[in-house]
Amino acid sequence: MKLLSVVVAALCLLGTAVAEQAVDYGDYRIHYSAFNASMLHPDVAQTHRLPRSRYRGILNITVQKQGDGGWEAVPASVTARAVNPAHQTRSFPMRELRDGRSVYYLGSFPISNSEMLDFDVQVTPRGEPQPLAVRFRQQFFID
Repeated sequence: MKLLSVVVAALCLLGTAVAEQAVDYGDYRIHYSAFNASMLHPDVAQTHRLPRSRYRGILNITVQKQGDGGWEAVPASVTARAVNPAHQTRSFPMRELRDGRSVYYLGSFPISNSEMLDFDVQVTPRGEPQPLAVRFRQQFFID
């Protein structure tokens, strides 16, 4: 559990370094960030079976719901895919990581230098009938 806290802290710091973004859908807020997997600390990558390579990217998604006590993490079903300018689609699984009351969804995907990827993420919070869409574009560098 202690190492998972390190993962969470590292992802929060990485989110700041790579311009973490968020979109609001009514009472829901979805935070997202994508970054080069080489930025992961080696211990964190090994413990959570995350690839640590400059040729891999990591997508981080968190889902929150506005409650009486403020924003609270909620479980969700998350699917993701990325499309490059050559229209090559990369679908990749998202894994759930929990730390206390926090819930994170992480996925890994291949990248190449200067590659621009369009992400399509579908998030269905538990108990909701329809997915919420998150779409964004990001460029990756392997140097």
